[in-house]
Amino acid sequence: MLVRTSLISLFLLALLASLNARAQNYQREEEEAILDQERQRRVEEIIQQREREAEELLEKPLTEEEIKNRKLVEVEPNNILPSDLTNIYSLVPYAVRRNRWGWYYGVTYSMYHPDQFASDYFDPNLATFDELYSSAQLPLVEFFITYKWNFKLGSLGLDTAIGLYENDNADEDLMGDARLSLQMVRVGLRYTMDNITYEPYVAPYAIGGAYMVRFEEMQGGAKYSGTTMVAPYWGLGLLFQLNWLDQTAAVEAYSSAQIENTFLFLEGRQYLASSEAKDPDFSTAMDLAGGISLEF
Repeated sequence: MLVRTSLISLFLLALLASLNARAQNYQREEEEAILDQERQRRVEEIIQQREREAEELLEKPLTEEEIKNRKLVEVEPNNILPSDLTNIYSLVPYAVRRNRWGWYYGVTYSMYHPDQFASDYFDPNLATFDELYSSAQLPLVEFFITYKWNFKLGSLGLDTAIGLYENDNADEDLMGDARLSLQMVRVGLRYTMDNITYEPYVAPYAIGGAYMVRFEEMQGGAKYSGTTMVAPYWGLGLLFQLNWLDQTAAVEAYSSAQIENTFLFLEGRQYLASSEAKDPDFSTAMDLAGGISLEF
């Protein structure tokens, strides 16, 4: 009887200890949840305060005299939220931290395919571009710079680029050893919808402008070259932000080099033909392009 009573007592003690541990765990979880809510509230307060200060300064910037009379000093915000608020260092949301002006730098890999081009050395009625040159669609590699104005509806930028393209003859029987080389220069406008949300995880954009081509076609010792007149182009694309993949790396890139965002992008672009009759036709259908760009 005494043994049974002892076993019951031990069971009750174990049960009470288990219940007590569960109660303590539940209490800790509640406390952590309260702390998380408090951190989120403080982050939102800081963001709202930054927005109010930015709006006030945009509406009525302080003059040098006002700064001197109030004994203030001008301090550039670092746009980095402290780790005690978010557990890791992270950037203030893009919509809050971005400046009025910015830059894109990038590289584009385009499946450029001027299938209407007619060789200077072969009758276009007897062989198409694909028959004369490689059907592998060698890429047009383009380096671009965009200077942009940021506003509430997104950003509007002046887009400038230079592209390089080269293709060899695919059929030695038709033309022998032949090569087509192009250097393309374009200037246009880019409108990007990158201010729809606090972070531009996906940002659609549209481009349009004018381009010209410096071309050179060689066959053996012969060479034909020139520069086309200006012709129009247009395109649509999507930016995909990469900052969210590694917030620590994004903070380091911003702190060391002022890189606001890193993007991958996909784009469809069409080049139209020059209106000059003597120019070769370097127009295309809607070619697919992609690449990487950095925003500063």
